[in-house]
Amino acid sequence: FVPVGCIKIPEYLLDMQNLGSLALLIILLLMCTQEPIFYCAGENAGRRLAAIAPAASEPAASGNLHAESPSLFTQHCPSVEGTGRKDAYAAMSMFAMLLYWGLLIDLTIFSMRISAYTLVC
Repeated sequence: FVPVGCIKIPEYLLDMQNLGSLALLIILLLMCTQEPIFYCAGENAGRRLAAIAPAASEPAASGNLHAESPSLFTQHCPSVEGTGRKDAYAAMSMFAMLLYWGLLIDLTIFSMRISAYTLVC
């Protein structure tokens, strides 16, 4: 640990690459808490069974048993609409993509340094 001010932080967090990786991990975990598909999965499972069960006992008039069943991976359900979860998820997604690309740019610079070293030696 390294003292920074009045608190001690792990030494690996002084490296920007490691700090960016930790920030990306935290944002991805927060994104999992706001994922609209997770909130809609429970609601749609019951509606899918209710839509399929009566259709299975009747002869297929239209030829498509799943025509009126809700989509499995949807983001449109009452527990998500109007709550702001989609907006929070979109903002966190934007920051996660920026961090990810920033970390990738740093990786390409490291790769160029290795290539330059092998070229010289």
